Amino acid sequence: MMICKAKTGVCKKEGFTLIELLVVIAIISLLASILFPVFGKAREKARQTTCANNMKQLSAGLLMYVQDYDEKFPWWLYLNNNERPTWQMLIAPYVGFKLSGWKDNSVFLCPSDSKIMADWVYPSNYARNSYAVNIAVIDKSSDDANVDSKKGGRSMAEIADATSTILLIEHHHSNNCVGVGAQSGKCYNAGYSYEYTVQNGTLSNDAGKAGYHSGGNNWAFCDGHVQWMPWSHTISPKNLWKIN
Repeated sequence: MMICKAKTGVCKKEGFTLIELLVVIAIISLLASILFPVFGKAREKARQTTCANNMKQLSAGLLMYVQDYDEKFPWWLYLNNNERPTWQMLIAPYVGFKLSGWKDNSVFLCPSDSKIMADWVYPSNYARNSYAVNIAVIDKSSDDANVDSKKGGRSMAEIADATSTILLIEHHHSNNCVGVGAQSGKCYNAGYSYEYTVQNGTLSNDAGKAGYHSGGNNWAFCDGHVQWMPWSHTISPKNLWKIN
């Protein structure tokens, strides 16, 4: 701060007083308390957008698979010796995903998913996965009349309203993975049937119910569109999990 004497006209620079410093610190703290949450929300919004784009690509891959295989969705798990390609690996060619050299920014990974893969997940055969399918759409029942061991699960014609039937959901879990091999069944268990039970309310302690993105999740529907909404809106006023 500059101090000037009226009689001599001499100016001398002096330091800030303690009160002035405290005022400056208080203003900076106030601005930080206002801006930091805004920056955090902006970062989360960017992660939510990336996640939604991932789900758009995955749902597009599933729908392209349906077109190529007699209008049928892939089944949950194919048993072929020790190789067990899940629905994720069956659509991998459609979304440009390869296990070799996979990165944490793959289409199967939501940037908000901070879960660490379980100890049994080997990076050479498996990659992290943040998404799961609606069990009502991709049928897990091996003795169901709609399941063909070569052509897949339910037919698209069985979906009464594709615009309001959930296809893909978010499920951030350490056992949720994508890959092939003898352990693929574990990927299925965490990323498929478990999530469906959670979303229907029988499990109340899953983070997915509280929401991964600002109190809600991204949801991909059978027509390919992706929408953000709280978990409760998938059950009421209309149950978006049922195929008819």
